[in-house]
Amino acid sequence: MGPENGSDAVLHSQPDVDTVTTVLPPWPERSPVPAIMFNPALTAVILAAAANQYESASGFPMPWPMSFLVPPIVLHEPTRDVLPKTSRTSLPKWVADQVVLTAGFPARAKHLAPYVREGLRFGLRENMLDLVLQGTAIQCTKLPKTTTKAPGDLAPIVRGAGMLGRIFARTGDAASVFAALRVQP
Repeated sequence: MGPENGSDAVLHSQPDVDTVTTVLPPWPERSPVPAIMFNPALTAVILAAAANQYESASGFPMPWPMSFLVPPIVLHEPTRDVLPKTSRTSLPKWVADQVVLTAGFPARAKHLAPYVREGLRFGLRENMLDLVLQGTAIQCTKLPKTTTKAPGDLAPIVRGAGMLGRIFARTGDAASVFAALRVQP
């Protein structure tokens, strides 16, 4: 069947969620807005900030699966705006208090997974991140200093990622963090 078939046209106009979450289009074919919002350098900085603060709070590198939880929270402005102001806030209580987060987080996390993988690869290649503990955790090796005073949304995004790293560290292991956010690795 060719694309002129009516049923194929319907299928192509409504992207399959699994396809969207596993395959990214080549850079020349990406829409400019997602290319900017989810670029690998920004994602790597977000992951480095979270890993840096996770390790600072816990004394251990951040389990790498937690990487997939940080960008969907800090890149979603309504969720980022209600992040706790202190890392003493319980993650399960914060999630229970935030209807916006609980309603849309699993879909956002699934949609952003390929961008997070791309950001992880970029961070590893650019020596911003390192895989440690036999590849089970990531460690921040270089956090760009300019991000703390950057204009626009960059500074709050990076601060939010750091706060999430500290909150995740206080929550416990990766399974507890995933359960609190009501998603599965």
